[in-house]
Amino acid sequence: MLAVLIHFLSGQAQNEAINNYLENTKQLSVKYIGDNNLSQLSSATIYKADLSFDLENSGYGSIINSAWFIKTQTELKAFRQMEELLGSTLFINSLGDFSLQNNEDALLLQTILLLFDNESFNEGYFQKENQWFFVRSKFFERAELIVVTTNETGKITSIEFRHEDNMPAFEGIAAGEKLPSERIVMKLQQNDSLEMLNHLAAEVDYHFTIKESLYTELKAISAADFYLIELSISQKQQDESYTSTMESILMDYQNQYFTTSSIENLLSSTLFFESINPDFVLANESDAAQFEAILDVLLPLSTDQQNLKSHTKIADDIWAFTRTESFDQMHGWLVQLNDKKQIKALSNGEISETAIMRMRMQDPDYKVDYGFKLINPAETNLNLKESQGLNIEIEFSEIPVNASGAWIMTRFDGKKAGIMASSQMTSPFYDEVPPEPFTKGKHILEYLLLMPGEDTDNTLGHIVLTINVK
Repeated sequence: MLAVLIHFLSGQAQNEAINNYLENTKQLSVKYIGDNNLSQLSSATIYKADLSFDLENSGYGSIINSAWFIKTQTELKAFRQMEELLGSTLFINSLGDFSLQNNEDALLLQTILLLFDNESFNEGYFQKENQWFFVRSKFFERAELIVVTTNETGKITSIEFRHEDNMPAFEGIAAGEKLPSERIVMKLQQNDSLEMLNHLAAEVDYHFTIKESLYTELKAISAADFYLIELSISQKQQDESYTSTMESILMDYQNQYFTTSSIENLLSSTLFFESINPDFVLANESDAAQFEAILDVLLPLSTDQQNLKSHTKIADDIWAFTRTESFDQMHGWLVQLNDKKQIKALSNGEISETAIMRMRMQDPDYKVDYGFKLINPAETNLNLKESQGLNIEIEFSEIPVNASGAWIMTRFDGKKAGIMASSQMTSPFYDEVPPEPFTKGKHILEYLLLMPGEDTDNTLGHIVLTINVK
């Protein structure tokens, strides 16, 4: 009985720890809505906030609730819709001494309204007595309007969003126009962030369910535990309620967690690699067949794909497990082994020499020769005549270059003059330099083989030609 109780309490503690981790995947994203024009008009600070759960470890997450917030000197208030915020007493009162009396005032207001709905185009505005009509969009007779009503001195008394099904003809002023904008950096106060988070979370009824254990087959490889996590979200908007559900796989290894909906992402994760049982080896055909059988369970193939399936030892330290084919390119898993035949690295994608090289290059001690060398001309110190061009031929080792995603930059007299970049770089590289740049005097022509980015101080290859033009 005591053993049963200990097991129960252990399970409860584990579920609590997992729940705490899942709760911490909840994140708040806040965007400040404003620029120099809005700060000129309104004394309030306005934000758009999104609540999401990042169950995919992507840094972004799936948005489950959003709201607009306006902060004044006395309060921070939330609004479900942008229209509600702009029409609120808080926003209208924040306009202070602003009065809408002429076209200059209207263009300022139109510029500010465009901040809120990201409308790149608008149909301008027109005035009828004490009402100003800002036409956000128009399609035949249908139009979306923002109607701003003022008193006799031009003070704004109301802002209303309106849909017109039979829009009469009008002559829009300043259609498509807005004032220049300057970005303002606004630091969000921690207490405001917490209040936004609590508000958005309180409006959503959500809960996690830790369902049955998954993938018992992986126990042959991994010391981790795997669960199906279900996130149920219930929301009510106006008179309607709806519930949505998201499912993820959770890996638990030594109280570290990883969630994803993709088996491929799971097997490629750092935590899975850390969890690999040191007793599991790929020493022979039987071991490879066992690993392939596990892939069959985790990532079942269709009947049409079964004939593509294979496992092959393609090097002393690498097995290839082919699963599918796309445009004559085989895809599957590459498994790299250490000296003890234990799994050193896993890679999902194309089965090719480039992919194998890319896997090997993950090891910082692996030495690579990119073979970046000048073939033509044979010399790097040249004498040219004016009106004489130059043909360049450079060789390089295609496999490591493509595995690293490298590219070639041309530099002339210290300035960037051209690039060659491709997902499949082919050797040799040819360049035809016209005679026009070669004016009298000394010139430096360079070809740099670079990693992704523009770090020109750390090249994979560098060819420098010194050219004297007479």
